[in-house]
Amino acid sequence: MAWTDTIATAVTGAIAPAAMWNAVRDNFALVGPHLIVRKPSDEGPFSSTTFQADDHLIAPVGANEVWLFQWYMWWTTSGSSNVKLRWTFPAAAVSATMQYIGRNLSGVIADFQAGVSTSPLDPGNAMFAPTTNAYGFLLGPITILFTNGANAGNFALEWAPNAAINLTCKANSTLWGVKLA
Repeated sequence: MAWTDTIATAVTGAIAPAAMWNAVRDNFALVGPHLIVRKPSDEGPFSSTTFQADDHLIAPVGANEVWLFQWYMWWTTSGSSNVKLRWTFPAAAVSATMQYIGRNLSGVIADFQAGVSTSPLDPGNAMFAPTTNAYGFLLGPITILFTNGANAGNFALEWAPNAAINLTCKANSTLWGVKLA
């Protein structure tokens, strides 16, 4: 069904017929479910290089669903290091494919891509250029296309510093998602 942009003209006191409301319903169905998760407060600082699950940037996914996710994140650090990220998801997923354009460890703009069918999706530690006392925003967004299998669960971000420095994921970092199927 195609998007209908001429549903009706509003008239004060008029009662809309069922066909008009059905057109509105059908338009919303075409858009698909959306998810926006905002980090309400800072998380950290953490100095352990062991991955820890993000407390907020989590997406519930149903069995056999397909989602397109984007992460926009702010970070602060107490030293010269970079962030390492990975994502976990339900067992028996079909695929998780990531792309991010940002600075590599040498500070050069680069295209990072990774794809897996088993959790976690871990693009490696070389995604971000190190800075000292940074207040950084990913050039991103980090975009991930996720095709789930038979198990419902969470698509979840994990992160840590690459070196033992204080790393904080800042408030208002966000996860955006659109369910495609």
